[in-house]
Amino acid sequence: MKKLSLLLLLLLFNFSCSYNTVTDIDNIGKHYVCVFTDSNFGSGIVIDTGYVIISKHVVGNSSIVLIVNELSVDTAYIIGYLDDQVLARVKSIKSSLILIGDSIHVGQTVWWIQPIFDGKSLNLYMNSGRINGILANSFFVDKPILPGASGSGVFNSNGELVGIIEASIYYGNQILYGKACNYKNANILLKKIGY
Repeated sequence: MKKLSLLLLLLLFNFSCSYNTVTDIDNIGKHYVCVFTDSNFGSGIVIDTGYVIISKHVVGNSSIVLIVNELSVDTAYIIGYLDDQVLARVKSIKSSLILIGDSIHVGQTVWWIQPIFDGKSLNLYMNSGRINGILANSFFVDKPILPGASGSGVFNSNGELVGIIEASIYYGNQILYGKACNYKNANILLKKIGY
């Protein structure tokens, strides 16, 4: 555990934003966290001061969940579950209430943060893609979503949360598209904490 904490404290965050057409790019970065467990790595969304949504499959059965936000490390305390999302309390995180978009459509451009962790450094990249399909409570994007992005927020051009990355769909060794849970689950989780 001490080695994991030390490693996390030494991580560097680097944003490479190749798409600057999103209106509120700073909002996306302010609401992003990295999630580390004893056996996994993923992403999360700060939805308000002290509250983070992370992916259940990232957390798994881990007894320790660490959150890295703006080069600080803190422990996450799980307080609720919904489908593949986990609501966690992280005392040190300060943020404004996240803005939630109320609609999505095929062809809409969306943005998310893609972390790349090589075991020594962590780089964060702003990715974008278009929604190419909507099915029930999920939508699909036309760009690859790589490991580590599970739990990352998906945002519209106004910087509003419209989804949460849930999984990547593979065909052989190639990632064809990503699947994100639509905004309805984020609203349900917000209601669980009184919003």
